[in-house]
Amino acid sequence: MIQRIHTIYLFLLTLINLVLSLVDIEKNSFINLKFLNFNINDFYFFEIVTLSFFLNIMLYKNLRIQLNFLRILSLLTLILFFSSIAQFGGKYNSLIVYEILYFFISFLFIYFSLKSIKKDQKIISGTNRIR
Repeated sequence: MIQRIHTIYLFLLTLINLVLSLVDIEKNSFINLKFLNFNINDFYFFEIVTLSFFLNIMLYKNLRIQLNFLRILSLLTLILFFSSIAQFGGKYNSLIVYEILYFFISFLFIYFSLKSIKKDQKIISGTNRIR
């Protein structure tokens, strides 16, 4: 499980989301006393995504399911990116810079993990051929 590179990418995504769920940006404090308080568009985005990335790590035996689940998570992240941009109404805010940085890093790690999962599938399918 841990020897695959996509597991490391997904673990980094899990850690990033876990840290962001603990940070309270409005009060400039690192640990949020109300753990499930930080939300985007009135639901607990970072907690749900953290749990989803962790569950995706646990699906390491089923690469096809893991690949499809990661594609769904990338679409969810893309939709939430556009909804968070629309939430500010086009106004430039210092918070929007952090959100753009977060989504860029997330998409980068998701892309790298999708690429490495596809590479693993290709290697496994190549070894299963009857010669």
